[in-house]
Amino acid sequence: MQFPSKEDILVEFKAVPKAGLPDRAVLDAIVGFANASGGTLYIGIDDSGTVTGIPADCPKWIDPWRIEAFALERTMPPVQVHSEIVVTDEGLSVAVIRIPPCDFIVSANDGRVVRRRIKGDGTLENMPVHPIEHPTELESRRHQDLTSRTVSRSTLQDLNPQERDFLRETIRTNRGDEALLELDDEAFDRALGIVARDKDGVWRPTYAGLLLIGHRAAIERFVPGHRVIFQVLNDDWSKRIEEEMDLPIATGIRQLINAVNAVNYETELESGPFRVGLKDFDVRAVREAVVNAYCHRDYGRNEPILVQAFDDELRISNPGGFKPDVSYEKILSAAPPGRNPHLANALMRIGLVERTGRGLVRIYEGSVRMGRVWPRYGGSTDARVEVRISREKPDPAFKFFIDDLEEKRGKRFKLLQLMLIQELRKRPKTTFEKLLVRFPFPGDLVDQEIELMTKEGFIVEEDENSCRLSEVFQSILLKPPVSAERSPSGVRDALKTAQPEGEKPRTLAEREGVLLDAFVRRPSVTRADVAGLLDCSPQTAYRLLNGMTEKGLLRAVGEGRNRRYERNV
Repeated sequence: MQFPSKEDILVEFKAVPKAGLPDRAVLDAIVGFANASGGTLYIGIDDSGTVTGIPADCPKWIDPWRIEAFALERTMPPVQVHSEIVVTDEGLSVAVIRIPPCDFIVSANDGRVVRRRIKGDGTLENMPVHPIEHPTELESRRHQDLTSRTVSRSTLQDLNPQERDFLRETIRTNRGDEALLELDDEAFDRALGIVARDKDGVWRPTYAGLLLIGHRAAIERFVPGHRVIFQVLNDDWSKRIEEEMDLPIATGIRQLINAVNAVNYETELESGPFRVGLKDFDVRAVREAVVNAYCHRDYGRNEPILVQAFDDELRISNPGGFKPDVSYEKILSAAPPGRNPHLANALMRIGLVERTGRGLVRIYEGSVRMGRVWPRYGGSTDARVEVRISREKPDPAFKFFIDDLEEKRGKRFKLLQLMLIQELRKRPKTTFEKLLVRFPFPGDLVDQEIELMTKEGFIVEEDENSCRLSEVFQSILLKPPVSAERSPSGVRDALKTAQPEGEKPRTLAEREGVLLDAFVRRPSVTRADVAGLLDCSPQTAYRLLNGMTEKGLLRAVGEGRNRRYERNV
């Protein structure tokens, strides 16, 4: 890499002294760039432009993952930087940290706000931005985060105490910011940005607050676009199941994931004496995709989030396209901050969003580790972001080989390494140009991983333009596939196993019997579930469920649209 020769408004150098580089110096540089036009920070170069390198006893600044985690944890709202380590011909290491510009004011976690500026004498400095300057700073940006604004006609009575209790439980379950659990309700709401003072000094719910713990009536009134539609569709787009959800975010995420899990079938694999069950869709990948849809959607649009389950894939889309500086072809490159940083920060502290920013990596890993087709964002438009996760059967030979090899290596493969192995297995010999075009990573990162895997003996470079997997690798990966048996796990498949092909339960006794058998594979059902599964009207499904409840066979849980039925054991 050719380093810049001097500092300017977009470039800053930091040498590492013997006493170590203070965290505050790096943090000020990150915040300063984020509040200006963005820029690049070089650690290991002094003010004169001389490369001095990073000492080996300074591990914090020589690990890209630690640098990116440092930026996320020490900024408010979190800033996603992209970092890499460049080694010169002399063996000196330099950390290159690229910081994107932000559409909102960024502070250090202790509240300090600085901005990179050129002083009157022409020198550069990260100068403080005082509170009186904040409105001007916000006006200079493209827009202010909608979720951070107070809702002028809303009152604190629009907040639901039961949803707040559920947030506390979510923090405990997901190991979120446990310091929040020690706060009373008023301090809890303020700490998460659920409430804020309006221009008259009155405490009111923010849009994020209503989305997190608002009563459903208040959400429908003030954020009418906050809806989610879950559908199970045939290939011809005819509907098997459709359910509309307009719940607060944490509750909605739980219900939506439960709905997806009901059609997330399982394949049983044999590995030696063991049988392992693998879902069609990786559970963590689905969770991350669902959370991303809630977190990054445009709440100014009166359009729903769509979650659609087909026989061959799962599609999750949300209103609001990619920001102009994001390309889905290179989506795994360091993505700039999302559309709703205020809401994203609250979800992160609750434990629903990962602090390390690995959400997209998990979505891809869920497919790659099973040897499946990678998730696709190609259907996205300027108005919507759409991810498609394939329901392709897993590749047992690939999965078990990777698991075994990681155990022997004592460490996991990075996502890019897994993708290289999978790609070279499908196309035994390929050119570097084709790899660079196909991979959703910057070309220099792909080059770097190919070089590292060549040194480990996984990849063989045939010439300057092509590479392939090593012979040992290929011989193991090309073994005959492990036996696999499809095992349904949803209510619909419980119905199929209970009834002969082509027949439909007609009598009341038949319908009750089929429904009771279905509870073996699912803990609860809704009226819409039963109507779709028994191919009957919603009124018939309601009468059936109500009658079975009166007989003591079932019990109803919840009210209205949230009502579900469980078997009364």
